[in-house]
Amino acid sequence: MAGILILSDGVVNSYREFIQNKLIVSLEHDRIYKISFYYSVDAGSALGGCPPNQFGVFGSESEFKDTSAFFLSHLIPLGTSDESKFVDDTLGWYQCEIIFKANGGENYLTIGNFQDSSNTTFVYGCDTTIWNGLIFASDYYYLDDFSVTEYFEYSIPNVFTPNHDNINNVFYPNVTGIEDWEMTILNRWGNKITTLDKNNPTWSGEHYEDGVYFFVFKSESKNINAHSFFHLVR
Repeated sequence: MAGILILSDGVVNSYREFIQNKLIVSLEHDRIYKISFYYSVDAGSALGGCPPNQFGVFGSESEFKDTSAFFLSHLIPLGTSDESKFVDDTLGWYQCEIIFKANGGENYLTIGNFQDSSNTTFVYGCDTTIWNGLIFASDYYYLDDFSVTEYFEYSIPNVFTPNHDNINNVFYPNVTGIEDWEMTILNRWGNKITTLDKNNPTWSGEHYEDGVYFFVFKSESKNINAHSFFHLVR
């Protein structure tokens, strides 16, 4: 159970409780990871009903302990959850996913609210005028079923418009967490136009006709061999 936010005596002291987990294997430098877990608001919580709508994850080589500080807002998290996708009610469990890049060597992950109390955002409107030493703005969440996995994804646009209007003028795949990707672009007759990769990730389409172009997207490390098509439209 994690306490997310408490204020006391009209002073912003950013009091926090948090969840900390030790990893089986240390995280690797500059690798992209995804931490997933489920959360549910404590139905018996009666501390003001102002649930923050964001979790963050902080990484450290050693166990995080600071008995002299009762806050997390002095720490910079590796990543935070998407506020727009946060769900809060007492009916069930909801999944939270945080994508982040590791500094390398992290053995512990700490999960909590890393926003300063004065800047904390909430699931819904919250009357902060009641915050004082007797009435606290807070909610408790149950957190369960944690997992950390290496993360990668890619998406290929289905159209681009190289007409010099500064909008969608360049073709490029959106690639995250795949270092060895390679994308070959072919014309309608199967002739190779160009090959893109992390060092050469864009194609201008200059001097090429409007129409349908085909591609092959590969990555040996992620076992990807995809092919489809896109449109060049001026």
